[in-house]
Amino acid sequence: MTIMDLKKTGAIYLENINEGFNHYTSEIVKLDSGEAFESLKEKKVYADFYYFKLTDEERSRVNEALSDEEESYLEEIRPKENPEENLIFLLDDKLLKILTRLNEKEILFSTFYITGAKEHQSTWWGNYNREYVIFSYGGYDKDNKR
Repeated sequence: MTIMDLKKTGAIYLENINEGFNHYTSEIVKLDSGEAFESLKEKKVYADFYYFKLTDEERSRVNEALSDEEESYLEEIRPKENPEENLIFLLDDKLLKILTRLNEKEILFSTFYITGAKEHQSTWWGNYNREYVIFSYGGYDKDNKR
């Protein structure tokens, strides 16, 4: 899926982080990979994942943090056409676990896009120190109702 396709879903897409601070409610939450997974798993979530755009050397460094099964899975989901443009993925549990772990380990950051009704939409910008900058229309609901 391309960025243009993601925008058509109504997701909060940000060209840069300042756009998020200027136009949305924002807050920073600290979550380990398990907490991030639990917060996101029941939602319709897309993520940008630049793995297929990396050089072979960069991808090799990421692979050091993956199991053989996870590497095989990533090869299965590799976009057949224009992998450098198809950077957005609808997440299943397997990919969500991989991405939250890579964020936690600061190996390869992803941004998560939660879609749905406007009051439930948010964008989670993966950051250092297990932090996510969350942009939304109304704020992060720590009880996972959003």
